[in-house]
Amino acid sequence: VRTAALLGVACGGVVALVVIAWRRDLLGAAVIGGAIAASIVTACVFGVLWPAAIRALEADPRIAAGPLVLASTDVATLLFYLGLGAALFG
Repeated sequence: VRTAALLGVACGGVVALVVIAWRRDLLGAAVIGGAIAASIVTACVFGVLWPAAIRALEADPRIAAGPLVLASTDVATLLFYLGLGAALFG
């Protein structure tokens, strides 16, 4: 989780800096950077938890590596973008 957090904060920070340099929009940079950081952390956590949960059910964890992790990460990412945007832009 620490590695995922560092990766998420680094990627989100870089994108936020690009938004600030390009658009001069601090609020937009916070939304985009924060959503990217949260999405990367969530993707890393889901990538570990889903296969472990499938393995605990004594099923083949390889089935969780693709569609299940990807779909749940996509839903979480969309919720992060829309939720942060609605919260900050009101």
